[in-house]
Amino acid sequence: MNEQKNLYLAIGISIAIIIFFQILLPSQPIQPPSEKSNEVLEPATSIDEKNNENVKEIKTREEIINESQRVSFKNTSIEGSINLKGGILDDLILSKYKTSLDTSSNNIQLLLPDGTSNPYYIETGWKELKDSNIDLPNLDTLWETNSPTLSSSSPVTLTWTNKQNITFKINYSIDDEYMFSITQEIINNSNNRIEVFPYRLIKRINTPETINFFILHEGLISLINDELLEKNYDDLADDCTSSLQTNKTFCDNKSKGGWLGFTDKYWMSVLIPDADQSINVNYRHSNNGRDNYRAGYVGQIYDIMPNSSLKYDGKLFVGAKKLDILSSYADNLSIPRFTDAIDWGWFSFLTKPVSYAINWFYGYAGNFGLAIIAFTILMRLILFSSCTSFIQINGKNEKITTRYAKIKRDISK
Repeated sequence: MNEQKNLYLAIGISIAIIIFFQILLPSQPIQPPSEKSNEVLEPATSIDEKNNENVKEIKTREEIINESQRVSFKNTSIEGSINLKGGILDDLILSKYKTSLDTSSNNIQLLLPDGTSNPYYIETGWKELKDSNIDLPNLDTLWETNSPTLSSSSPVTLTWTNKQNITFKINYSIDDEYMFSITQEIINNSNNRIEVFPYRLIKRINTPETINFFILHEGLISLINDELLEKNYDDLADDCTSSLQTNKTFCDNKSKGGWLGFTDKYWMSVLIPDADQSINVNYRHSNNGRDNYRAGYVGQIYDIMPNSSLKYDGKLFVGAKKLDILSSYADNLSIPRFTDAIDWGWFSFLTKPVSYAINWFYGYAGNFGLAIIAFTILMRLILFSSCTSFIQINGKNEKITTRYAKIKRDISK
């Protein structure tokens, strides 16, 4: 009977491992976004502006990249460019991942510029507390750059000075994986006192194709006030649409630190404010011919006096949800619960330690197949050891019971 129970247990664990890795690891080709033509587009908007209908021709990524001024970037994991018009990060390719198992297939295009069929980009900016005569940079602003290329060893600074002699800067830097550091800076050389607040947002136009697997989340994801929030695109459309008089409570929140953005099955883009920053979080959906999803936040109001300056820091993760990379960022950058960006499912108490164990074996074997085999052997050894100990304990208990019965019979005689 004990051997049969152990067999059932081993079968159950093996099935759980197989299901887990079918979900976690790519097994089917990923289709790139299709290019369409003559769709209704809306101009890119900041965090609180309304969308206006505008019809323009849908173009390919290559066409838009070639006709715009840009700063290119590349490291071992990503490559792409920053549009100098608006200072928008809207072009990012995952260098290590392809759209299919065919080695000649294209790499994954995660971020795409406005004007393509499925724009997906990151925007930073400033807003005024009240109307004044101060010119702020917007999506039509053409920034100047101190370098045409950004790399892990060479940061880039975008600069724009308005008519009032107020200089705005955006400082970009990247590491060797998927993390950007972004600093917004204001140098007030004018005679005016200005009151502004920074904003950052991730914008995704058109609803992406999702797997719709009930134990796999795709859509909005955030960790705000130590609470993990996962909402699909339908939830955003139902609960956070701009036309609603009253949105659900999760659409607007306040926090210190945390992270927020959008997640796909294997990839993710999230904004990461500094841990000591007080932020107002905002999730929105609108539709003006196309679905428009936004996840962003605004910082506190800053009062910048003449001949003074201000810097506003934050980070951005755009890349693959690899456990070892997320874990490293969580430890080194003190990002709370960053590994929870991976959907561990209902049985996280089991899938999470199993994943850590297999990744540990992978670090030595260099192959997930060998890592799974090694983990399976380890589990068999643990089960065998447990069964052996159980049998030994049962044997001792039986001996004790037998001796006790014998003593009882002797006494009764």
